[in-house]
Amino acid sequence: MEITIVENLQREDLNPMDQARAFERLATEFHMTQEQIATRTGKDRVSVANFMRLLKLPDNLQAQVESGVLSFGHARALLSLKDHPDLERTAKRVVVLSLSVRQTETMIQGILNPERKEKAAKPEPVVDPNVREVKDQLQRALGLKVTIEDKNGRGKVIIEYSRLEEFDTLLEQLSGK
Repeated sequence: MEITIVENLQREDLNPMDQARAFERLATEFHMTQEQIATRTGKDRVSVANFMRLLKLPDNLQAQVESGVLSFGHARALLSLKDHPDLERTAKRVVVLSLSVRQTETMIQGILNPERKEKAAKPEPVVDPNVREVKDQLQRALGLKVTIEDKNGRGKVIIEYSRLEEFDTLLEQLSGK
């Protein structure tokens, strides 16, 4: 029976849920560790663990993975929300919007870390065009990165250098030598 399951896992046409169930069966019925399953099936232990984690998804999402509506990558990303109330709604959005796995991961990170999303959503401050022009002129003249922080005509000019030689050249330029 164990050999039959292992041989079945070698087939190319198995969907992720079939693989997950087969790995789970080897673990429970034959008391195999993930490492032993990996060795026996020629898979990586991390892959075995990831497939087995799919069994923690709700049944309706497992069915979507089984039918190919959700990919293995999408399902793995959704596992981050397994105890979150938005799991099923997020899965539905992934399908409706045809999101890539990377887009799904980004959306899930926004759900799990809303404070980070809010910080990223802050618009760039409006920079006075005159200040921007002066900044560009200074950068061209000095050959270094220049930042100007301006608040109603008051502020500071920051000149960045990365090597001591750049600092020495800057001092020579400023002193007129």
